[in-house]
Amino acid sequence: MLRLTGLPASSIYPRAIVRPADGRIEILFTGDEGTTRIDVDLRLLGAQADDLEAVQLDLLAKLQARGYEAVWQRGDGDPAA
Repeated sequence: MLRLTGLPASSIYPRAIVRPADGRIEILFTGDEGTTRIDVDLRLLGAQADDLEAVQLDLLAKLQARGYEAVWQRGDGDPAA
C-alpha cells in the first residue's frame, strides 16, 4: 500500500502517532529530542484513499515493524474514537 522512506531514526523518535487531517495523513514522531512530522498527501494514494482506515492500519503495522511505538489517533468525527 504505502512505501515508507526517509523516516527519522526510531532510536531518536521512538513514538509515532498516525492521525487523519484535511487531505492528508499526519505521522508525528516524538522522542526526547523533540518532535517531527511527516504528511502523506491523500492524492498520492490514488484509489487506496477510498479505504483510509485500511491505509492507516497498514501504516501502523509497518511503523511497528520498523521499531516504533505506533499509535492510531482517530479523528474527532470517528464514532469508534
